[in-house]
Amino acid sequence: MLPHQDEKQSGTNTLAQSNAAQYIDTQMEERELVCRMAKGDEHAYAQLVTRYSPPTYRFLYRMLGSMEDAEDVTQDTFFELHKNREKLRTDVDILPYLFTIARRKAITLLRWKTVRRKLSPLGEEHENTVASSAILPRDQFHDRKVEELVNQAIGKLKPAKRAVVILRFFEGLSYQDIAHVMNKPEGTVKSLAFRAEKELRRRLAAIEQLW
Repeated sequence: MLPHQDEKQSGTNTLAQSNAAQYIDTQMEERELVCRMAKGDEHAYAQLVTRYSPPTYRFLYRMLGSMEDAEDVTQDTFFELHKNREKLRTDVDILPYLFTIARRKAITLLRWKTVRRKLSPLGEEHENTVASSAILPRDQFHDRKVEELVNQAIGKLKPAKRAVVILRFFEGLSYQDIAHVMNKPEGTVKSLAFRAEKELRRRLAAIEQLW
């Protein structure tokens, strides 16, 4: 190995070791907060809310397409976390755990809205839907029309596929974590992701002419 290659490899190894150490420190800090919360430490609970309410809210916003609904369900999710704090295992990965609660509550709300729409065919004119109001990162979609088409495509996915797309491509969870969130085998999650991506590509074919 040439000297400069050896230095490059050494730098890569150092960075990897640093990232691994940082991840371990974060995990230890997270589990310490969970342990303290389980013992009734309200300050630890508040820290968990501050740290994990933004990703929980983002997930719910993309699932539900409504800021108000996302805020309400985020609050409900953390209320349930607080209510069940004494039952939590101290080694739990808190973000997948929160996504599990949030997803269950989101699906319940979506089902309730479906029933309400069927009972009231005219619906509420002012009600925002996932297809029209979910906001995706603007650094990826500069054109408003493209953004609308992407949101419409995601909004037409079934809840399971929609959840996989959001958790995998927006929140960056591993397939293993998504499997835990959705209570499904990892192979099933990968299959859902593949089928969701295929369906999105088909639905988004019309976007190509807008780039």
